[in-house]
Amino acid sequence: MISHRCIGSWKLVSFESKTPDGRKFIDFVTNPALKLALSALGVIRPSAMPMNFQPNAPVFHPFGPRPVGHLIYTAEGYYALNMGSPGRRGFGSEDLATSSPLAQRNALMTYISSSGRFTVEGDRIIHHVEAHLYPDEVGRDHPFTLEFEERGRMIALKPTAPSALFGGRSVLTYATWERG
Repeated sequence: MISHRCIGSWKLVSFESKTPDGRKFIDFVTNPALKLALSALGVIRPSAMPMNFQPNAPVFHPFGPRPVGHLIYTAEGYYALNMGSPGRRGFGSEDLATSSPLAQRNALMTYISSSGRFTVEGDRIIHHVEAHLYPDEVGRDHPFTLEFEERGRMIALKPTAPSALFGGRSVLTYATWERG
């Protein structure tokens, strides 16, 4: 049994990604094709891109300005996390196998889920991933610095190291949660 003030249910308040050095995303990307596609976002926003992406900003809100989601920590040492964009588009079919590749990509780009065991070491919490929307993440450990606001009603999970997320480059992704 784990006795820690993180135990309980948390509602997502904010979720944002930043470049490690504070550069704008468009300057951060090195892949020429991706850079060209991102620069075109000022004129055309492809439906496959996450909401509110601004390539000329140092901060990116992958699921828009008001993401939705929940994070649960149990005393038995398990966590469950899900988050995404509000108002996600449907597949246009109840049968996933017959939905379009673009609809499937949109679903993948606007949602994340993860679950498994967790451990607490000082001010760090480590998610030991057992299930994840992205199969490559299964078996990995995701360490975060755990920060509580003074009344204990909100927590921030801050990465201890950048993660590869954007065009093969590492970014820092922060999530803030309010006790649900």
